[in-house]
Amino acid sequence: MFVETRCSRLYRLHNIRCIVETRCSRLIASHREAFLSKAFARWFCTKETRASRLYRRHNIRS
Repeated sequence: MFVETRCSRLYRLHNIRCIVETRCSRLIASHREAFLSKAFARWFCTKETRASRLYRRHNIRS
C-alpha cells in the first residue's frame, strides 16, 4: 500500500513522525470526532501533514 511504502521510507529519517503519520490516517478515517476529541484529531492531522511534507522534500532530494 502507498501509505506503508511512504511510511517505510520516512521511517529511516523520521521514526516518530512516520508512525504518527500512519496512525493519523487510520484514526482520522475510522474515528474522526469519536476518537477522544477534536483537538486530538487536529493534533494528529498536523503531524500527518508535516510528515507528508518531509517525505516529499526527501523524495525530491533523493
